[in-house]
Amino acid sequence: MALRHGTGDAATLTEVFHLRYYEPPAEIAQAIGDPRLIIDLGANVGFFGAFASERWPNAQIVAYEPDPSNAAVHARTVAANKLADRWSLVPAAAGASDADVRFVPGLEALSHVAAYGTPELPTEVSVKMHDVLPQICGADLVKMDIEGGEWEILLDERLRRDPPRAIVLEVHPQNCPDTDPLTAADLALKAAGLETSTIWARDDGHAMLWGWRRVRGS
Repeated sequence: MALRHGTGDAATLTEVFHLRYYEPPAEIAQAIGDPRLIIDLGANVGFFGAFASERWPNAQIVAYEPDPSNAAVHARTVAANKLADRWSLVPAAAGASDADVRFVPGLEALSHVAAYGTPELPTEVSVKMHDVLPQICGADLVKMDIEGGEWEILLDERLRRDPPRAIVLEVHPQNCPDTDPLTAADLALKAAGLETSTIWARDDGHAMLWGWRRVRGS
């Protein structure tokens, strides 16, 4: 895997491969099964993709990463593993509509779509946002870590009608429609008929949780 020394990449690497936040518990692993399609929203430099490519070797991985510097490192990781045939990188933001959006790059894992109505920063760039709902609704596993961009996806009626088999989600207070982001995310996943389990939660509103469709008979 490629990473940038002296940056937050090492902390992200630790979360994925040492703390193993994305390793599903037994019941969730059963719900995921042998996935054929994994969607990585907010793919950063590709650590989750590297984890998923080994953990689920039969899966196609589609990764979305709009930050140009993150995407460049991500592409090196895909190439180093010779997995371009089943691991694709889309240089775009993930959302619930197709649009050109303001984006704040260069913040490593914290790069984000600029909030509506905020003053424009000199470092901002314009990036494409893709409506990912049609793709994630047919997926086996969705990883979502998009710095507050998750809310428009979580609250979209299409997700409630046809959720993926499992979601592993990092929750952010930015853009949250409620004062309690973890509860809001938990309710959104349950509204889609998913079971939920919290991985961790902090007092500042950041949290991480699983949502999954219970396997019949379990």
